[in-house]
Amino acid sequence: MFIDEIQLMQERGEELKTFGDDRSPKVNAESADLQHQLALLDDECPRYEVYNVYAALFPTMIESDSPVAVKRNAEAVEKRNALVKIAGSAPSGPPWYSFCLEHRHSEQQRNGYLVRWDKENRKYICTSMFDSVRVEGMIEFLPNAFEILIDDDDLFSGYAFNHDLQGANLKSAERSAEVVRTCIELLNWDREDVPTQTLINQREHKNLRKKNGRSMKSDPTIIKFEPFLKLVRSGAHRGSQEGHASPGLYLVRGHYANFRYEAPLFGHKPVLGRTYGRIWMKPCKKGNPTNGIAGAPRRVIKIGNLKDPK
Repeated sequence: MFIDEIQLMQERGEELKTFGDDRSPKVNAESADLQHQLALLDDECPRYEVYNVYAALFPTMIESDSPVAVKRNAEAVEKRNALVKIAGSAPSGPPWYSFCLEHRHSEQQRNGYLVRWDKENRKYICTSMFDSVRVEGMIEFLPNAFEILIDDDDLFSGYAFNHDLQGANLKSAERSAEVVRTCIELLNWDREDVPTQTLINQREHKNLRKKNGRSMKSDPTIIKFEPFLKLVRSGAHRGSQEGHASPGLYLVRGHYANFRYEAPLFGHKPVLGRTYGRIWMKPCKKGNPTNGIAGAPRRVIKIGNLKDPK
């Protein structure tokens, strides 16, 4: 994964290129800030490959008046609209306090996003990472490229972009912000209403795999979102597709949980919105660290059939 390469560069002490004029004092300050941000890329930082989401949000249109092209373009637009509508119904609270997303922008360029949750100001701060189109093999960074603002009710409020972005760079950041926001909402879908199908990679699992002589930490599992799967699968419930948790220390994604008045949270006095009803559970750690530490989630987010699960 793209994030693995960036982490390996950091571990080797290689210089990381920030986007802009190297002579600018501001760029030097951003470089120092970037080093603190990249320290978040440890083994507990969840990583998601989201090209499927990017391709659905920004489909390539066929420039032709042929019936086949017109039909194909209409289907692509319909899929985008369905995805935006379904994702937008989910809350935007933090599934994790820091995590990474990545996708392919083209054959020559990959994009990655380091997302951090600012609890005090209720916003996500996102640093953009991408393959340089100027120097082959170089990875460039744009620290704090954009922010995603969240209301007190955990619903999306708006975007804020780096003031230095203009033209094509600003347009790219706007696309990136929509991708990150949509993926956050997909991760926050209520699993009781929208179950997922987790397809475990059939290759032999190892903590560290070798590729081109280097250790690669990612061995992603596919999460296939199928919004209408509940119509044909009875008895779906929260966590039914997730399997058994590791007995060692592991991360738990932020999510909503439903508690009845008769069985409030932790047995406390029933108070609507605090101990019973629909309550947001923050990201946390569970398990016994003496039994080992499970690796961070590494996933490929795929969009299922948005119209017919069959």
